[in-house]
Order: sequence, then structure tokens, then C-alpha cells
Amino acid sequence: SFDRASRLLNHDGRWKEVESEALRRELFKDHMEALKRRRVEAEKRKQEGAVASFKELLQRSGLKPSSSWRKVAAKLQDEEAYEALDRLTRLEVFQAHIRQLEEEERQAKEREKEALRRKERKNRDAFRVLLTRHRDEGSITVHSRWKAYVPLVEDVAEYQAVKKNASGSRPKELFEDIILELEEEWEKARPLLKDALRAAGWSATADSSYEGYLEALAGQQQKQQQLQDGEAADGACRLVR
Repeated sequence: SFDRASRLLNHDGRWKEVESEALRRELFKDHMEALKRRRVEAEKRKQEGAVASFKELLQRSGLKPSSSWRKVAAKLQDEEAYEALDRLTRLEVFQAHIRQLEEEERQAKEREKEALRRKERKNRDAFRVLLTRHRDEGSITVHSRWKAYVPLVEDVAEYQAVKKNASGSRPKELFEDIILELEEEWEKARPLLKDALRAAGWSATADSSYEGYLEALAGQQQKQQQLQDGEAADGACRLVR
């Protein structure tokens, strides 16, 4: 207190140099408040250091999100970092550490799921490329069926990979998408084919063959090409006249 300080320092010249008791009281008050702040700050740093040490102890202990406080406390109770904190603070630090472990586990699972999704999407894309190539090569037509097609690809890597996918479109569904595209193309092309066959003078009879159908189409296509070439030649002549 000020009175005690006054008794102890009354014979100190520096104490007497202060002009009035009111000023001495004010200086004493400022000094005590500064001491209090330093003690509080020192205690705070000590507490923060103790908390940091206990966190490190928990991290070294290899805990899991499912670890229970009772078992952890029994295991660590003789550690200096454990004893440096009160019971409530130890529990709060432990709970915060468990929440961090749970979040890290959640993020790890999410990364695994995303990696699996990317892998499976890549598998589907590769199989689509294979289906498209077979369509362009004629291995898949509008009349193709899955049961007849699958033996052709069952040993192919692209098929085996997409077959193992746990989610997304199955191989048969991707195949049926290609068939649907072909059916749509056929519906659009059928009127044009009919016109071409009619122009070629071909009509279906009981004796008609597929080869005759193709020959008629080819002949009509050749005539159209010749006509287009003739028109292009006429246009070129007009340009040079």
C-alpha cells in the first residue's frame, strides 16, 4: 500500500524530492498499475507456453478422433506439460485437438473422394473415346446391341477400368448413349436416303439385296458429285471469261 511504501521510503532522498504527497500517491499508483500489467502479461505468457507444450504433447501421443479424454489423461498424467495446466484448461485443449483431428480426417476423406471421382470420370471419358472410335469404324451401328458388343471389349483396358467404377454411368449406359446418337442421326438422314434411292430409281422388292441397296446409293452419290463438279467448273469458266 502507499502508507507502507511511505514508511519504507520516507528517508530516501528520491522520495522526498517529489514535491507533494498527492504527486507521490499518483506516481505510486502508476507504478503499481505497471507492475500489475507486467505480472498479468508474464502470467499470460506462462499460460500460453504451458498450453503450447500440452498441445505438442498431445500431438506426439498419436491420438485419433475417437480417443477418449479419460484414457488420454490416465496416460499423460505424469507428464510435466500435463501437470502445468489446471483440469479445465487441459480438457479444453484436448477437445480443441480432437476437433482439429476430426477436421483433418474429414478433409482427407474429401480429398480421397475427389481423387476417386476424377479417376472414375477419366475412366468414363476413355471408354467414350473407345465407343466413338468403334462407331466411326463401323463396329457399332444403329442396330448394335450390348450383349453382342461386350464380348468385343471385355478384355480391353478401357472397359475393365470403367467397369470397376463405383459411381456414375455404367459401361452399358455409355454404349446406349452412342446408340441413341446413332438413332437420332438415322432419323435425320432417313428422308435424305429415301430421296437418294428414289432418284436412283431403286425400290425395295422381295428380291432386293443389301448389296443392291448400297450400289444404288453409291451410284446416286457419284452422280451428285459429278453434278457438283460440273457446276463448279462452269462457275470457274465464268470467272475467267
